[in-house]
Amino acid sequence: MEKIPTFFREATNQPGLFPELMPVALAQLEACKIKGLFGYGIFNPMGPTLNMISLLEHPEAHNSFIHLRMLSPFLQTSNIFAVLPANPSKEHLLDIISIAFAQSQNSDTALVTSLPTFLLHSGCKDHFIISIFSLRRHVMKNRRVFEVQKNLRLLRQFEGKPWDRAAFETKTGLENALETLRIKSAEKSTTAPQPQTVSDEETAIVDDWLHHLTNPSHFKYEMQGFLQAWSGSIQYQNRTGIDKPAIPLDGMIKEITFFNPAFAMQLHAAIS
Repeated sequence: MEKIPTFFREATNQPGLFPELMPVALAQLEACKIKGLFGYGIFNPMGPTLNMISLLEHPEAHNSFIHLRMLSPFLQTSNIFAVLPANPSKEHLLDIISIAFAQSQNSDTALVTSLPTFLLHSGCKDHFIISIFSLRRHVMKNRRVFEVQKNLRLLRQFEGKPWDRAAFETKTGLENALETLRIKSAEKSTTAPQPQTVSDEETAIVDDWLHHLTNPSHFKYEMQGFLQAWSGSIQYQNRTGIDKPAIPLDGMIKEITFFNPAFAMQLHAAIS
């Protein structure tokens, strides 16, 4: 294995989350042992996006890192956001990643911005549990159950038809945005403190949403739309004459394989 990357030496050995995402050059990852844990993404005609969470290790290091790779046709980022001891246990991984997701608010630098419409898994049950638990904690902590409920309704209404769903969302986008702002404003202006406990009804809604995202039939059609949108968004930019660097579809698939071949296998199985 190649020389240990500099961020292994420069980062603290004290386990925990970083105060903010720490950029790392993708080239440095070639010297690491990479274990892709799970991925999550959104189908969007103009901005399909995939995030992958991975564990970075090196045989000469006494620590390891949790890495976030974000891929979209015109923007890609590479960041680490937590440090762990070498060879962390599954319990330690679950704890640190789920806390990171819970603390990640909805912003441009968050682990979760738009709620995902599909999930990628490594084939490992422990990694699957981490992904489900982390997304659940994010939704509950950030009070996004209303968004989950709305998204689940649309996923079911347009099951197997992601392009029709996107068209409907575009048509009703302003109305939905105003409704979301109204609800958030009402939550902030109320004099009563917001309940910290989660109701059984809210838990059931989030669990239904997560179950839907892991449905093989849903994944198949969502991934087909995702791949079409990836190529289509690049073609659209080319037709409009906008000179904007883009990562082509085959380049994206190559990157997915780099982090975990199981991710790419799921993708190919969905479109075969």
